[in-house]
Amino acid sequence: MAIKLKHVTLLVVCAVLWKKYINEGCVFESDKSLEGKTVIITGGNAGIGKATAIECAKRKAHLIIASRNVEKSLAARDDIVKETGHDDIHVMKLDLGDLDSVTEFANEILAKEKYIDYLVNNAGVLFMEGVTKQGFDKVFGINHLGHFLLTSLLLDRMKEQSSSRPVRIINVSSEGYKFGSLNFTDLHLGHTDKGYWNNFGVYTSSKLANVYFTSALAKRLENVNIDVFSLHPGAISSEIGLSVSTFYEDTLYNRIWYNALNLAVSPFLKSNYYGCQTTMVCILDDSISQYSGDYFSSCAREELLDHAKDEEVEEKLWNLSEKLAQPWLPK
Repeated sequence: MAIKLKHVTLLVVCAVLWKKYINEGCVFESDKSLEGKTVIITGGNAGIGKATAIECAKRKAHLIIASRNVEKSLAARDDIVKETGHDDIHVMKLDLGDLDSVTEFANEILAKEKYIDYLVNNAGVLFMEGVTKQGFDKVFGINHLGHFLLTSLLLDRMKEQSSSRPVRIINVSSEGYKFGSLNFTDLHLGHTDKGYWNNFGVYTSSKLANVYFTSALAKRLENVNIDVFSLHPGAISSEIGLSVSTFYEDTLYNRIWYNALNLAVSPFLKSNYYGCQTTMVCILDDSISQYSGDYFSSCAREELLDHAKDEEVEEKLWNLSEKLAQPWLPK
């Protein structure tokens, strides 16, 4: 009987620890209103982006969901309105893998919106083969270059308003940046190797690019009231992981491999609600302005690893991004 009691007690303790430290995450409490503030969220129709949109809608933001799939975004809008009772939510088409689409979206925003208070560069892909419309690697093109161009096209408007209305730009990166490296000879070129680790490397490099874009942009905005942050949302059960299952050829071996991987990883993933909490810190916390350009994780600032703080690499990435996006940048 005593042995059984010990086993039950151990099981309960393990369950409590799992729930507190693995299944759940940090929660940022704030009663700050976003009423009258314009919030643009890329990829706001699913996963962490949708969870962020819900939290912004609860605070009465003028919310713009920007994504490639308009039909899915309209359905997400209906869900958010039903959940929050807030209907100042608008859907706009944005394909980050097509720089023409990015330009069209930015022009429409500049024509319709007087202010841009928060730009949340949230959309991202994990495993995706091929190249974008303009011939760039899809993962690099969507995760970094599309957001680089979007931010650049909206930047003058944000600068203009920043003296009277502060602005924040939030780049959703990943802890995966820690495993990334920037090889400038083929960074933007389409990769053909479908090996898991090679493609994971492409993804982590794009997330490292998000971090460097953030720090480089913050330095260029030192004299205006615009804060820029990058962040890791946590290990989250979101739709981005589905690309692993669709990336590989549908064989029995790959199905077994993916299902086994999913089974092993699932208990350690948090819900999208917890995934958006660090984003909400970067949107709502007024006290973090002093850390513009920095990286956040688990609702707090986190020191970057040394390989993400090389100023020479930072400038090299900025110059490459400008060169690749030059035909679409303001003259």
